[in-house]
Amino acid sequence: MTSVTETALDNTSSPFPIIRCSVPDVSDEDRAAVDRVLRSGWIGAGPVVRELELELRRHVRSGEVVTFSSATAALAATLHVRGVGTGSKVVVGALGFAAVINAIRILGAHPVVVDVTPDGDSLDLDQVEAALRRGAAAVVPLAWRGEPSNTSALARLCDVAGATLVEDGAYALGSVRDDATTPGPRCPVVVSFHPTKIITGGLGGAVLGVSAVEAAQLRSFRNQGLTTPAWSRRDRTTTYAFQDVGFALEMSDVHAAIALSQLRRLDQIVLLRRAIFLSLTQHIGQGIAVCPSSGRTAHGWSNASMFAVRLQPECDRDTVSDRLLAVGIGSAVHYPFLADQPAVRPLVAGKQFPNAQALSAGTLTLPSHPSLTMIEIARIADALTQAVDG
Repeated sequence: MTSVTETALDNTSSPFPIIRCSVPDVSDEDRAAVDRVLRSGWIGAGPVVRELELELRRHVRSGEVVTFSSATAALAATLHVRGVGTGSKVVVGALGFAAVINAIRILGAHPVVVDVTPDGDSLDLDQVEAALRRGAAAVVPLAWRGEPSNTSALARLCDVAGATLVEDGAYALGSVRDDATTPGPRCPVVVSFHPTKIITGGLGGAVLGVSAVEAAQLRSFRNQGLTTPAWSRRDRTTTYAFQDVGFALEMSDVHAAIALSQLRRLDQIVLLRRAIFLSLTQHIGQGIAVCPSSGRTAHGWSNASMFAVRLQPECDRDTVSDRLLAVGIGSAVHYPFLADQPAVRPLVAGKQFPNAQALSAGTLTLPSHPSLTMIEIARIADALTQAVDG
């Protein structure tokens, strides 16, 4: 996600060098990986995509990995092969990004929006249970800021109701979970390789932990419903069969090459980001609450992918963001209150989501990418203190 604040950076009149909220960490090895693909004569979905899937497999407790052109496509396809379709009800949190709503609605399903816990680490379990009793077919929790959600408790509720559970873990690759079944067929996790995520492919996404049967269905679905991928037909003329309805949702070898190169240094990226989190926390004033943890969270261990602060109620988030921008510090909102979005408002008429609304209004994400210097870290912390103090 790119916020309005980030898009305004190019137009700011700040005399200070701008520190962007999110900067992709692209190495010489990443560039060389792309060059090898470009020279190979095959740049569509092919052997590098499969290599990426196999490398991602080591992050899965059980099950298979299937890549897609985006995390949104991966989520929609996973829900589809699990039976979510026209008229189905899918439970989502009021704290999140529009992509989840879009993935549900494109299937003809109906989003059932519920509140989150006060800390945003889980969906409200009572509200989820009530929605399941009313016939919801699936639940999609969010791993907010890359911190694992309460999938073990949600899985128990879904098991009783016969519903499916898929986590939106767009930011969560590299997190460590207490739930020993996740990612896995009991609860697959969708991850993203968008440029704002902990590692990137430029574009792309994947679902981690689906069954072998589902993986075959997903590979067909992402390839127009074909039974054989183009790569396997590359050296001969042959026939092919359409197994079912599908779309062009494959990841290319170009994008996979970047993601694969970055994935191989994911552990080092997480360690570096945790060190940056610690340094930012040490520099920030005592009166500002730091939301994320660079280590232990409620349901596992953070990958330190997103550094956010929880502002006091008397602080206006947008005012603080504007003051930061005026001195060259980018920031972002994760996320604008979902129930206020024009496309979502008709779905939640008359409902209240106080926890999600408070977290949205009072949380601001700051730069924490690996390219930050110690001088920039100190500058971010000083600017935040001044912006909060007014």
